[in-house]
Amino acid sequence: MHVSAKADYGLRAVLELSMAFGQGTIQSADIASRQNIPESYLVQLLNQLRKAGLIRSVRGPRGGHELVRRPKDLTVGDVLAVLDGPLDL
Repeated sequence: MHVSAKADYGLRAVLELSMAFGQGTIQSADIASRQNIPESYLVQLLNQLRKAGLIRSVRGPRGGHELVRRPKDLTVGDVLAVLDGPLDL
């Protein structure tokens, strides 16, 4: 299966959020540096994921992003549907 660069970046961001689940929020700059994703583009992807209800964002100096659901309740298909549209199998 071929995924777009957008979906690849989004999946890597969700992976970072999954690994930190239950430990608080992660700032987009940290995700971007760990996953080698341009931060300005990552912010756009995180906004899409937030609007879809997959992540929660907190503003402020101790702010960041975190998953709304437990990682085991989130699928790759959920993320791909948000970022690339409905899957056509």
